[in-house]
Amino acid sequence: MWGAAVTDKPHPKPYGSPVVGYVRSARHGDPALDDAEAHIRAYCAEQGWNLAKVFREEGVSSVAAWRPQFEEMVRGLEQRVWVGVVISSSTHFSINMSRANRLALAVEKYGWLEIIGD
Repeated sequence: MWGAAVTDKPHPKPYGSPVVGYVRSARHGDPALDDAEAHIRAYCAEQGWNLAKVFREEGVSSVAAWRPQFEEMVRGLEQRVWVGVVISSSTHFSINMSRANRLALAVEKYGWLEIIGD
């Protein structure tokens, strides 16, 4: 399911339309989160994309039942506040298939997802 680009659709006007990033770690203060966020910011800048926000989940395991930052990110995609999501690595995402499926459905209907570190 996950690859360099999850959707085959072209990026719909990414240069003016806002995109967001998402990083997660089970550990509070994990320096990998700062590195992942910096990677997303640099990648979006290289692409000329308008990065509106990077959502951060700290101290949240990959199987956590509730991720408020993830939920806000998906709601924004569903409401077309942003057109795409950039994730530095699928390991920062989830092993929870219901969560992965929810994002995949939102991406399929409303935007695109790019995983840049796998």
